[in-house]
Amino acid sequence: MPTFQTMVNRANALFHPDNIDQLDPARVAPGMSISDPLKDRGIARSDRELAYFMSWPESLRDALQAIVRSALSRKPRLPVTFAWAPGYDYELTMWEAPGTAESAGGITILLRSRYPADIPQAQP
Repeated sequence: MPTFQTMVNRANALFHPDNIDQLDPARVAPGMSISDPLKDRGIARSDRELAYFMSWPESLRDALQAIVRSALSRKPRLPVTFAWAPGYDYELTMWEAPGTAESAGGITILLRSRYPADIPQAQP
């Protein structure tokens, strides 16, 4: 299973409606590194997984952090569902379903990237 697919499965467990209230929005405040909550909450469980995520373009990491911060700052908190698919370039697509009487709604984030083995190593 690709690295990022494994990581999004872990994130989905944390951002599930039954668990989302345990997350601290201050951990994804502007200026905070997203690498710390990824490690601390067990989404990235190895240096390889963390390095893979941190190799993503800064703009996409910042966008992801802002979306998560928005979900955690709401009353009630808005569940987030993550998905990963293989792709050529790095991509982030998100959509938000508004809440109704039957559902709190939620945010879905689709992340696309190459498989980790397909990413060329940085040249010195």
